[in-house]
Amino acid sequence: MVQKINEIYLGVNAIEFNVKLARSLYLCLNLILSVLYSYITVKFISVYNFPIYIILFITTLIELFILLDTSYFKIITGIKTKYLYYMLIGFSIVMFIFKSNINITYVLIFYFVYYLLITIVLLNYNLFVIEESKSIKDGVTDISIYSNLSKLLGFSLGSYIYKVNIDEYLIVFIIMFVLFSSFKINNFKNETEKNSERLVFNKLKRKYIIVNTALLSGTAVFFIPMFIKQLAARNLIQYSSIVFFIPGLTVVLFLILTKKYEVDLNKILMSYIILDIVFFILVICKVFLPLQVILLSLIVALGVSISIRLRTNFIKINDKEYRKSILQIFRISAPLFTIVLSLIGLYLENIAYYILLINILSAGHVLWVNVRKNKVIL
Repeated sequence: MVQKINEIYLGVNAIEFNVKLARSLYLCLNLILSVLYSYITVKFISVYNFPIYIILFITTLIELFILLDTSYFKIITGIKTKYLYYMLIGFSIVMFIFKSNINITYVLIFYFVYYLLITIVLLNYNLFVIEESKSIKDGVTDISIYSNLSKLLGFSLGSYIYKVNIDEYLIVFIIMFVLFSSFKINNFKNETEKNSERLVFNKLKRKYIIVNTALLSGTAVFFIPMFIKQLAARNLIQYSSIVFFIPGLTVVLFLILTKKYEVDLNKILMSYIILDIVFFILVICKVFLPLQVILLSLIVALGVSISIRLRTNFIKINDKEYRKSILQIFRISAPLFTIVLSLIGLYLENIAYYILLINILSAGHVLWVNVRKNKVIL
């Protein structure tokens, strides 16, 4: 009897340790992606004079390919994590050998393969954390915290990105991938993955949640560049990092707070709508810029919190067999909507203001579903 209790206790401890390890690896790999994204963006703009949205377009195409492979083909996404690491190590060695021939083709291949393989590894860790955490909400919250934290750290390293040679990146990457591949967690493959079926989109319940979460994520993407322009006009561009840093820090702190203390979703939704309206008025009236940045930070934090509740609900109510595909749908929905809205912005002036109004309507719709139809979304 005592032996069985000890075995159960050790099993629980092992799961907790693996979840913590998966979170840490998720943070490190996300940090690599953030640094890689910054490096490639600088390369494309300063060396090859490519428009910045090209990077977003390429990234979205990769995410779309992963979604199709996860949902239907299961060729690359069906590979075990440790073998994905071996592929990354092998590819890094090949790129290191040919580092003397760096051109646009080299940079594109470098970014495409790294982003593809690392994203699939991240997807595996994401699924593991959600499956093995105490609750789906805890798992989704943890992933969001670590994702935002890695972006914060990645941006902090941004000023040093362009000074580092690509061969130095490759050496660091090879060492990290060799280390990461040695963990036993990379052999993990849960029952959800083993029994996963091809995604049938029509079978998904409450598909409007996908649209809601995508819309709620676009505010910062359009308003931060506007703030940067205002700083540049006032010769204060040296403070631009603050405009990026404060929203990210606010998100991380708010998520940690809401994980520890349960906050009613309806209260978050009402706060989000009120702050959006106040922010809209302040932006139109061009009121004190630091106050606008603070309000935007709160709006972004509330929006992420709402998205976590919506994603948690969506994962719960849909079949476990589709779980990996669902996680990838949420990864791609936000950048896809951003591209669509950016293209509309080429023809529609002040697109950011319209997005703010759309966000208010989106949050209002979720609140209406929650209150009037009694469909409680956590």
